[in-house]
Amino acid sequence: MNSELKELKYGGLRIDPSGRKVHLPGRIIILAEMEFNTLYFLASNPDSAFTKKEIYHVVAEEKYMNWHGIIDNLIRQIRMKTGIRDIYTIKGYGYKFVSNRRRKK
Repeated sequence: MNSELKELKYGGLRIDPSGRKVHLPGRIIILAEMEFNTLYFLASNPDSAFTKKEIYHVVAEEKYMNWHGIIDNLIRQIRMKTGIRDIYTIKGYGYKFVSNRRRKK
């Protein structure tokens, strides 16, 4: 991911690609590289569903034969570290970032 990416905001959630930080009310969270890339990719494409394979090919620099569980683990870590609930599981398919939960009207 390059430093020219724009900051993303969804209500109290702010994703800062230049500092590679996730800002939530009252706290700043530093994610591992692939965790951050996964969150940023999904949040950059709100309300769009992606297969685990599509996500992996965007966020991983190396190709790995056993990518199936990697994305599940990344999503689990993102949820655990941040507490955000905007990443929805689409059973049997993949994941999507749902933007309207945090967006202020």
